[in-house]
Amino acid sequence: MQLPLFEYNGSRPWRTMPAAEPASQRAGLAVAAIGAILFSGKAIVAKLMYRYQVDAVMVISLRMLFAVPLFMAIGWWQSRRLPALCWADRGRIVFLGIIGYYLSSFLDFLGLQYITAGLERLILFLTPSFVLLASAVLFKRRISLRQWLSLALAYIGIVLVFAHDLDVSGGQVWLGAALVLASALTYGIYLIASGELVQRIGSLRLVAYAMCVSTACCVVQYLVLRRPLARCCSRRR
Repeated sequence: MQLPLFEYNGSRPWRTMPAAEPASQRAGLAVAAIGAILFSGKAIVAKLMYRYQVDAVMVISLRMLFAVPLFMAIGWWQSRRLPALCWADRGRIVFLGIIGYYLSSFLDFLGLQYITAGLERLILFLTPSFVLLASAVLFKRRISLRQWLSLALAYIGIVLVFAHDLDVSGGQVWLGAALVLASALTYGIYLIASGELVQRIGSLRLVAYAMCVSTACCVVQYLVLRRPLARCCSRRR
């Protein structure tokens, strides 16, 4: 027997949806698994880049510049086939692009300078727990016993890995973990705030436009901060 699926929908965050076909479920799980693997690989690539004397500002700028042509093409294609957005929705997209794909990513890359990729992954994968707790507080959604057990297991794992990294890397683990935790929290805010907008304009359009906004933020940040950072590094040398 198939269980009903649930969909996020703004002020009424969870509603039942018709059960998907088995083939669609398998395809969705496969895509989600590939996305999780690629998402996990991001931290490893970033740690390798830090070995070549680059900072988080440079890494996130390169990441966004390489990705933005694809999202610009998707945004252009969506704008050709769908009606124009109202100014209120444009403002929401700008806000979501800043908090979700710029601020969250920047805090994540900053934190990676101080902690291992494994600990960073574990903290970021707590984002669904933040969304769950926020939904329970804001929308009065009941948390089941199984969900409470899952939360407890996840946080116990974080404590164990954090204690290990603290012994190996010292006090800088606190700073790195705090930055990555802030990244997870800001992305959780993005997920909650984007739920209603996704229903109106579609996830593909939202992600494409928000990524263009975040790329603009990264470029401006690079132009503003790169010279001062370069001067500091040259003085240290």
